[in-house]
Amino acid sequence: MKKNKGSTGNHKKNVGLIVAMVLSVITIAASDMADVNKKISSDSLFSNYVSDEGNDNDKNDDTNDEKDLSDGDELELNKDFIIKNNLKKLKLREKELKEKKFEDEFLDNTKELNSKIDELINAKLDSLSTVTDEATMAKIKDAMASLKSDMISKFTENQDKFSMFSKTAGDAVTKQQTYTAEIIQTLDKIVTVSPASKDMVEKLRTMITERIWPVKYLAEFKELANKAFAYANEGKDPAKILEKLSERNASDDKELNRHLSSEGLWAFPDVDQDSWYAESANEAAALGIVEGTENDDGFKDLRPEYKLNCAEGIAMIDKAAKLKPDSSVSPEVDALGGNIEWAKPFLQSMANVIGVEKLKSEIAACGGIAGEMKRETFADTAIAVYEKMTGKTIDVNAVTEIGDYLDFNQMNEHQKENFAKAHNLGVITGADNGTRANFRGTAIRAEAAKMLIMLRKGLTQEGVLKK
Repeated sequence: MKKNKGSTGNHKKNVGLIVAMVLSVITIAASDMADVNKKISSDSLFSNYVSDEGNDNDKNDDTNDEKDLSDGDELELNKDFIIKNNLKKLKLREKELKEKKFEDEFLDNTKELNSKIDELINAKLDSLSTVTDEATMAKIKDAMASLKSDMISKFTENQDKFSMFSKTAGDAVTKQQTYTAEIIQTLDKIVTVSPASKDMVEKLRTMITERIWPVKYLAEFKELANKAFAYANEGKDPAKILEKLSERNASDDKELNRHLSSEGLWAFPDVDQDSWYAESANEAAALGIVEGTENDDGFKDLRPEYKLNCAEGIAMIDKAAKLKPDSSVSPEVDALGGNIEWAKPFLQSMANVIGVEKLKSEIAACGGIAGEMKRETFADTAIAVYEKMTGKTIDVNAVTEIGDYLDFNQMNEHQKENFAKAHNLGVITGADNGTRANFRGTAIRAEAAKMLIMLRKGLTQEGVLKK
């Protein structure tokens, strides 16, 4: 189709609009969906320790029960024992069914969302075909196909992360996906009938996609968007209604996060969505590595600047490496734990991997089990666990790896070696924007969450842990 200069200008605007629209939709469907589904429910965030197979406390009970049965030939199965065992089996089966139901619903919803995006893209392509020459149209279709392929690839990656999704937040996740797609579609319709609203709509698109919103807020957004479209469709100016929608962008982050937490979609209300540790904090909470501290609102806060003591640091490393707490505590480990009883099974698990003598030296470096755990001790312990569990020694040149740290020459050879290994593994990327090791600094929760997620990923990549 031949076009004049005026139509070329309009064509460029149309192409810009369709690309911006598709990118925003794909951002929601792929990137944001991955982030959204990482947000976990309060039911699963703060358990002391949960393995892939189920609650370890339940498993220990089963083991003890079985042992009781085998202690004497004269011991008979009694009714209470049978009932107890059957109830446990039913609980585990119910848990499996709930998780399977969530996965099925998530996959179904992903397919539905995928279909809606297809419809939206095809509708836009149809409208562009009337004002675009065939050659340009072919390029646009190729670009859309490439973007679509990238999106499907991201969806596929997400399937491997089901273990991190909150099973109890399935309904909220589904509503988030559905509401977000519907809001974007409605905003697009508003621009179609009211072109003067384009700039405001673009800002609202950005607002919707730049952060994670609670279902409660999205329901309000959807209602306002529908009302604005009705106004625009009647030839009225939708600006005032759209302004009401944009006012939500000034909401207090903690209030927004409290709503997300109550819906099971965010771990800690005191973690800002834009913080460098937000993603790792939520992931660490979902995996039971970081538990948080009760606040006055009934939620748990991360308290990102909270300094870890030795017992807490070792327990977190245990959980990151999926080391099961060992209740058969030896006298030596019992003595190391002092009066911190809850930590002793974690200390024993650590001793089982790195050895009692190594554990002693790590605790001594903290100044005792209740002492603050320095970054160098945290890194040293994490690397010791990694090398023992993988059976591999990380071979790295300290000067090449971290020689540009401003405090490099202040470290001894052992510290340099361990920080270099930790840096090579991605466990430590450097403090103060990557300029210093800050090896004498105390490990804090925000840093620990990020470091341990990287340790977990390293062990998973080596095949030591299951995905």
